[in-house]
Parts: sequence; structure tokens; C-alpha cells
Amino acid sequence: MIKFVYLILYIIILFILLFIIYNYYYIIEKYVDITHFGDFTECPTCSDGQQLIGCKGLSQGSCQPCPAGTAGTGGTCTRCTGKYYTSSRGLKSCSLCNTSGKTVNITRTDCVFCNPGQYGINGICYQCPSNKYSNSHGSTECKSCEDGERPNNNKTGCEPCPAGTAGTNGTCTFCSGNTYYANSTYSHSPGSKTCKRCEDGEGVNYNNTACIDCPAGTAGKGGFCTTCENGKKPSDDKTECVDCPRGTFGWYGECIDCAPSAYSSVPGSLYCIQCDDGQTANYNGTECIDCPPGTYGNNGICYPCNGNKYSDSPGATTCNFCDGGKGVNYNNTACEDCPEGEFGVGGYCFPCHADNTYSDIRGATTCLVCPDGQRPNSNKTGCEDCPAGWAGTVGHCYSCSNYGAYSSQPRSKRCYWCPTGQIPNDDGTACV
Repeated sequence: MIKFVYLILYIIILFILLFIIYNYYYIIEKYVDITHFGDFTECPTCSDGQQLIGCKGLSQGSCQPCPAGTAGTGGTCTRCTGKYYTSSRGLKSCSLCNTSGKTVNITRTDCVFCNPGQYGINGICYQCPSNKYSNSHGSTECKSCEDGERPNNNKTGCEPCPAGTAGTNGTCTFCSGNTYYANSTYSHSPGSKTCKRCEDGEGVNYNNTACIDCPAGTAGKGGFCTTCENGKKPSDDKTECVDCPRGTFGWYGECIDCAPSAYSSVPGSLYCIQCDDGQTANYNGTECIDCPPGTYGNNGICYPCNGNKYSDSPGATTCNFCDGGKGVNYNNTACEDCPEGEFGVGGYCFPCHADNTYSDIRGATTCLVCPDGQRPNSNKTGCEDCPAGWAGTVGHCYSCSNYGAYSSQPRSKRCYWCPTGQIPNDDGTACV
């Protein structure tokens, strides 16, 4: 513990010695001329327009002229401020730059001309206003551009107003919605002075550089294009809105044809009217008409009747089935009796398909079986006798000779056996 206390005391004493040594040499360096030890010399006093340089340590230093841009009194140089400057060294006061068209430069060493794009008043340069310019050094005022022009970006000259604008008093302004800027020759050229109005039926394009026809669905006069109200469309010259014709309806300046199931009977319609069942719109959509025979109508549309159905009057809403023994005609407008040799079921006529049946009347609902001894004729419109040598049952004729028998008369219902000792001849019509 005692050793630690001694260490702390040693460190404190060391710091005190170093402090004394430092201050001793500082006093010697500032006040003692080492070439004449024992004589104290102070720093010299400088005249106005000068400042003391280098008086430190072993050096007395010297008085030097204040640099340009500054002025000095009492041995101190101060930078000129505001509208003041010094153009040479060693000056004790700054000069006033109060000349129009001039200002103090950034180093405060001269009174210089204002740059192009500026004008100067009483030693201060100002930027030209947005609608004026100056194109030379030392301008005391800014100039106005000609009509149709505006100052360029740095205000050093004029440039034409861009297409779509026009200029007066150095300002280019966009035209209002119904006009565009143009000179006397070209409607889209730069440098325009006035705004030209579009013709009736025209409007301006998106950047106001030209007139264009009013867009679809719009019409107008004096350069304004307006969307036509519902039920109307632009006229051919696009100067006004007119009613949509019959058979159409108008929506946002466009006339749209009515659907085949609907109609409009008056001009300027806002919508089309659905036709009743059994009807459809006529060819130009101006009225409803009955669906023709052979068709039926549902929701304003006429549909053809199916193959086995018919409608025999205009305006039908459904198609009908034919009665038994009948079939529909070629255009499904009526039912007709099925012809001989056929029978009718469900609106269709079918030929007597079994080889032992026939129908000998129109409108038959079924085919008949020929009596024994007979068979249907070739078109199945009646029965014919089985020939000699044949016999018939249930509308079928079969050859007796195939069974070793005979029949000598037509319309036989059975074949006969020959007497003992005899056989049928070749055609089965007799025994030999």
C-alpha cells in the first residue's frame, strides 16, 4: 500500500516539473532575444494597410501589405464585404462598386461587368425576369423579346415559342382547349404570335399544335368537340348531334343496330324493345313481325320446327305433333296423310317394313298382314295371289316343289301331295 502511495506522488511531481519547463521556454521564446540574452523585444506595430506576419518564437516577424480583396487598420487585414473591393495590395480601406451594370467579383478584387442574362443597378447584378433577356456584359436593363418569342434558359437571347404555344411580351402560353397556336402560314410551326380557332366539326390534338376531326361519337362547333348524348350520333360533317335512326339505339355517340330479337320504332331511341314470343324483328329492326308457318318464336327469335313437328299459322309459339297416320310436309307447315304402302306414327311416315304386310289406304296408322294364299305386291299397297305351284300363309308365299308337293290353283293356302306313283312336275303345278 505504501509503495502505491509513493508511485502516485512521483507521478504528480513529474507533471509539475514538466509544466514549469514548458512555461519557461514560452517566456524565453516570446520576450527574449537570444542574440542579446537578457534584453526583451516586443513584436513591431504595423501601419494601416499592413499586417504582422511571423512574430513568434525566435522571430520578430515583419509587416506585410494587405492582399487585394482586403483592407487593413491597426495591423489587421479584413476581407471586403457587400459592394466593396480592393484591386491592389496595401490598402487601408475598401472601395465602393456602385456603378450600374457592374458588381464586385467573387474574390473582392475588382468591380466587373454583369454577365449576359443579368442587369446591374448600384453595384448589384440581378437575373433578368422570366420574360426578358440581356445579351451583353454590363447591361443596366433587360430587353423584351418579340411577340412569338421567349428568353432562352440562361436569359442571354430569345428563342421561338414552341409549337402548341404563342407568345406576347416574352411569355409563351398554351392555348385554350378549343384553339391552337399558329402563324399566318403554318398551323404547327414554332414562333406563333396568336391562337387560331378550329373550324366547326374540328377539335385540337393533344398538344394543341393542329386541328383534327372531332373523334368518333363527338361533334362540335368553334373548336369544341362534345360527346353526343345517348340516342344521338354525330352528323356527317360532325358539327352537331342527330337522332339515331329507327332500328338502332344510341349509346355514347354511337348508333348500334338492334339485336335480331328486338326493335326500335322511333328515331333517337335509347334502347331496343324485345319482341313477344311468336314474333321477331323485321330485316331493319324497326318493328316486330309474326314468325312464319313452319317456325315458332321464343324471346324474339324464330326457330324452325323439328322434323316431326309443324306449325300451320303465323306467330306460333310452339310446334305441334301430327296425328297418327300423318307426317309433316317438306317445310313443316302442315300434316299430310301417309301414302299407301306406308303408315304414320309420331309425325313420321314409315314404309311397311315387314315383307308380309301392306297398307292400301292413305293415313294408315298400321300395316296389315295379307290373308293366307296371298302376299304384298311390290309397293306394298295391296295383296296379290300366290301363283299356282305356290301356297301362302300369313302373307308369305312358298314354292310347293321345294317340299315335293304341288298346287294347281293360284291363291292356294296349302300344297298337296301327289297320288301314289306320281310326282310334282318342275313348277309344282301338277302331278305326273
